[in-house]
Amino acid sequence: MSVFKLPGLLLKEIETMLATFWWSHKRGEKGIHWQNWKKLGMVKSKGGQGFRDLDCFNTTLIAKQVFKGKYFQNGDVLQAKVGSSPSFIWRSLWSRLKLIKDSMVWRVGNGRNIRVWKDKWLP
Repeated sequence: MSVFKLPGLLLKEIETMLATFWWSHKRGEKGIHWQNWKKLGMVKSKGGQGFRDLDCFNTTLIAKQVFKGKYFQNGDVLQAKVGSSPSFIWRSLWSRLKLIKDSMVWRVGNGRNIRVWKDKWLP
């Protein structure tokens, strides 16, 4: 999904399979629709199940590859620089990185990626 724009018909078919799995009890049998698909797609904190809109997700992954190739080939978006002749979209996204960084929660995890002198690991 991060390389090719998948056809809408394929994405709809995948969503149908997900819905069938979610709502059915037995193979080939129609189940009870406990919630509509739009509600299931809402984030969990708002009562949904967090299922992704596959078309938006596909587009987002492709856009991430394009920006990575042009603006942050050797790192991640959090260390990216604005560059010498950025597009309007990149300038807009880059201008919001401080907001994203300030809102993030840093977790140690397994400790392998800790950069003691570079990471902001204490507030």
